[in-house]
This record gives sequence, C-alpha cells and structure tokens, in this order.
Amino acid sequence: MGVNTLPLIATALLILVPTALLLIIYFKKIQNG
Repeated sequence: MGVNTLPLIATALLILVPTALLLIIYFKKIQNG
C-alpha cells in the first residue's frame, strides 16, 4: 500500500501544482483589472 501511494501523490502534485499556479495568475490579473 505504501509503495502504491507514492506514484499517486506524485501524479496529484503534478496536476494540482500547475493548476494552482494558473489560478493564482488568473486572480492576480482580475485584481489588476
């Protein structure tokens, strides 16, 4: 079980991190007008 969770965590991070960065940039653009 512990071995199988590492690829899942790595995949989740690869998906969530770029998405979070895009959302941060998107909201900053909205605040700047």
